[in-house]
Amino acid sequence: MGNLSPAQVAEWLAASCAAQGVPVWVSDPQVLGRVAALLPPPMAGPRTARSAGRDGPGRRYSRQTARTREGSSDRAPD
Repeated sequence: MGNLSPAQVAEWLAASCAAQGVPVWVSDPQVLGRVAALLPPPMAGPRTARSAGRDGPGRRYSRQTARTREGSSDRAPD
């Protein structure tokens, strides 16, 4: 589909939904529940701007200790 504008995507979505006989928006809680049952569970908690890959995907779950944490008041053993 290439680089489409939001208006072009909305137009395509509306035409596609109309051709299939489904609504563009679904608000029925029972339908939403059935759709949600088809999706995999979330992998982790909600991502925030702070945790959204600022340091790369593997860095989000790195463990920090007094030796690795900047500004720590703990001293490394002599």
